[in-house]
Parts: sequence; structure tokens; C-alpha cells
Amino acid sequence: MTLRPFEQVLIDGSHRELLEFGSGKHCVVIDWRHAVEDILADVKRMWPGGDLLYRQLDRQTWELQCQGHSRRVAVTEGADGEVLLRSINRALLPEYEMRIFTPTMGDGYSLLLRPSKWWEDFSSAYPSRARKLFVTIDERVAVTGTDPLTSDHTASWWRRLLGV
Repeated sequence: MTLRPFEQVLIDGSHRELLEFGSGKHCVVIDWRHAVEDILADVKRMWPGGDLLYRQLDRQTWELQCQGHSRRVAVTEGADGEVLLRSINRALLPEYEMRIFTPTMGDGYSLLLRPSKWWEDFSSAYPSRARKLFVTIDERVAVTGTDPLTSDHTASWWRRLLGV
């Protein structure tokens, strides 16, 4: 796999360079307070080719149109931000995927948006760096217990407190 010059920091960059990479220049940067429309606007800004369109269909449904495909994003009222990110990410699949850039995790996330093939190649060529620098949104939801369909609020609180 050949990385573009600005992506080389993922392999040999210092901590400061990695934090800089996770800024809004290369990643979708979201805050817990961002509304769905704000997140989608930032995803669109980072979308290759700029052909991503989105619109709200009703209070809990958004439609994404990209590369000739139309997909829906369900926004469950009161759902955790990670669950919302998972819904958006699943709408981008199978062509594209966002993964959480872990060096910048805090009150928000930096999400690197790349073609699914890029993720496959990166994980194959640099497996330890892929595990160290990135986590899938599905993995994060599983760890934090924020999926309202598979966990209860108490477990989520304890998992967040203990980081397990």
C-alpha cells in the first residue's frame, strides 16, 4: 500500500503530528453537542468528489445520496452520539467507512473517512498501527454499551466509568 505524503504521519508521525492530523483538515471532527445536520455537513465536506447529498425526510429519518445510491439514516430520539455515528457510517458502507482516530478521542471524535478498500489495505500493510490508531464505530459502541437495543443504562454508565 502506498500512502499519500500527508498520510505518512500515520506510520511515523510524532504525537503532536498525529494530533494535528486528527484536526478538521483530514478528519470529520464532531462534538457531542453536534446535531445530525452538523455531522452530515462535515462528512460531506470530507467526502471524495463532493457528490454526497443529504436531506431530512422526517424527525427521525435522513436520506443520503451518493454515487447513485440512496440510503436512509435512522435517528432514534435520545440515542447516544455513537449510535448516530454508527447509523451514518452504515449508510456509507460498503463503498466508504469512517473510523475513529484514537489519538484525538475526548469530548468528541475525529473520524477518518476513506474507501473501504483503503481500510482493508491499511490494516493488512500496517496491522499494529491500524489497531493502535483506529477503532471502528461498531467496536466503540460495543465497548461503551451505548446501543439501546443491546444494553441497559447502568451497564453503559459503568463501562464508561471504568473504560471497559
